Amino acid sequence: MQANKFFHASTLGLLCLGVILWTPKTTHADIANFDLSAKIYTKWLYRNNARQGNLWLGHPAEKDNYSGDNGVASEFELTFRGKVSKYVRAGVRVKSRFGALWHNWWENGDMRDIPDNSGESLGMNQAEYIKLRGYWFRIKPPVSWLNYIHVGSSDFSQFNAWTIGKVRYIDRDNGKGIFVDGGLGDIFHFHIVIIPLPKMWVGPGWSTGLGDTAISQPFYGQDYAYALRLDLEPLDWLKLQAIGTVILDWEANRFDPDAVGSSNPNGIKDGAVGLSNRFMHIAATFDAKIEAGDNVNINLFFAYTDNRINEQYATNRIPEGGFYNLAWGERRGIALKARVDVDDPFEIGLSMKAEGFYISPDFNSAFGARRESDVLLTDGFLGGGQLPTLNIANEFMDFDEPWFESIIGWTGGTLIVEYAISTFKATLEGTVLTYSTNNPVNNTGRAVTVNGVTVPDGELIPRDVDNSYPSFPGFNQGITDTDFFNNSNRQDFGRDSRSVYRRYQDRFTFLLRLTLNYTAPVGNGLRFMVTGKYIRDTDYRRKLIQEDDYVADLLFGNFQMGYTFTDWLNVEAGIKVDHWRENRVFGTDEQGFSGFITTKYKPYLRIRINFGGVKIYYYLEYIHRSLLRDRHIQDPAQRTLADRTWNVFRSKATAEVAW
Repeated sequence: MQANKFFHASTLGLLCLGVILWTPKTTHADIANFDLSAKIYTKWLYRNNARQGNLWLGHPAEKDNYSGDNGVASEFELTFRGKVSKYVRAGVRVKSRFGALWHNWWENGDMRDIPDNSGESLGMNQAEYIKLRGYWFRIKPPVSWLNYIHVGSSDFSQFNAWTIGKVRYIDRDNGKGIFVDGGLGDIFHFHIVIIPLPKMWVGPGWSTGLGDTAISQPFYGQDYAYALRLDLEPLDWLKLQAIGTVILDWEANRFDPDAVGSSNPNGIKDGAVGLSNRFMHIAATFDAKIEAGDNVNINLFFAYTDNRINEQYATNRIPEGGFYNLAWGERRGIALKARVDVDDPFEIGLSMKAEGFYISPDFNSAFGARRESDVLLTDGFLGGGQLPTLNIANEFMDFDEPWFESIIGWTGGTLIVEYAISTFKATLEGTVLTYSTNNPVNNTGRAVTVNGVTVPDGELIPRDVDNSYPSFPGFNQGITDTDFFNNSNRQDFGRDSRSVYRRYQDRFTFLLRLTLNYTAPVGNGLRFMVTGKYIRDTDYRRKLIQEDDYVADLLFGNFQMGYTFTDWLNVEAGIKVDHWRENRVFGTDEQGFSGFITTKYKPYLRIRINFGGVKIYYYLEYIHRSLLRDRHIQDPAQRTLADRTWNVFRSKATAEVAW
């Protein structure tokens, strides 16, 4: 316990101290070694509704006062970089707070129960204070095998999405730590880090104890992630990489009489508080890249996770509604991936990519990438990216940004064939998915009782979503509509992109996607793109009951034209058409299951201008969406869910200058 408490000080801390003492004394930085840059970023949002704010989707669970579809706001940032000496560099980024609309004029950060016109009513999020966002210094000691020691902010791009994922853009320098990088030539490379855990999202309940009723006084000052990356290139055609991470979340030992809220208050006090582990996470990956010829590249990948929750120091929130980022208890999982890229082997413009993958049902990367990464070859359901965690963060974003989905439990393969010649390119993807999260079948020849449920012979054995596995209830059926969906969706029961566990599942998915690109010889080149995607998604749920089978035929289409008028003006226009037929989306045996038919038409315009040092982006779209519900019921008078129609105009514009 105490050894872990002082691990970072006695290991990397002493290493840093030793190198600093070893480094020759130097003079202070002067103006010649100083660099200062600045940026102003302005954003306009518009939608034909009455929500005011400057962020389409903020915090989906907690109320904020900057989310909304109508408003304009600006941000300003300064970046300072300095060369202290030939051994030391440093940098700092400061930026104004987000959320102050131009309409506010001024706010000093006070919050009142009822907003008024005093200029002191809307709180810190409406005040344009400058905030320290990132700071670091980097030491390059005169040691051949040591590249640098980095102290302070980092985006964690040194690792991968399966272990410690690169932090999303809005948090890109909120993460901090001590990073030691070194190696021997081009053959061997290492990277060692100690990272203080973000108290808000690594651990049970998206926290390292904050707000958890199982502990009297949250303690996160000794919560750290420890990681080691090793790279080896023994041959010109072979690259090997291994990453190992350990996360330790500590709380005050509840039986220590010195601890607040101790269960042993009458014990002998010694003025010190012992620690107990609340949550431990291990993640490890092994990656091999092989160049099997001039045109063939092979990638073999293995990952392992081990999540252990101490039930004495963490609250299980799954029984409260299933909204949870971890499976309860001790869970170990593996992930396997193999990919082969063949680049135009016949020299006729024909290339191929194939990938097979298996992610076990208990695999879950607690500190993995939450957004802005993509670990699989397939386009998937949402088209944004696939990530191996339940910590996915589809929030604090605008409607034109991509969505990400959890791939826990995905098993299958993808084949992509690409043909490119001159100004024409065609790409065809086929993906087959089954799921390791599919329930096992009772093949005992007799009825059995599991978790108090009688399971007939030949029926699926139910998963425990009441106490062990988060199911995100109420949001876990049907395709996710990212044009209108959020993580507290109440409108049409779209599936939460983190929902991978269900009480009953016997699911299979087939995906086919075709993309055509052609540039016509008109002026600077008139670009055309046509994309079509078809998904057949089936979930038979319980084997012995046909009335609950989910069957979906999902069509996605996009036609786009683009033209670069000048060096500084590029214009794109298009239309997206979606048609989804979903049978038995949700319901019960007694009430029946509802079927949905969704149709969307979305014409759009996108303009980019880069002129005289200012970058301008404008995106405008109109969405007509119709949702026909209860279509399994023939008599309209018997339908309990009303049909819905949306007619939405919305736009986003940004302007950025930097100097």
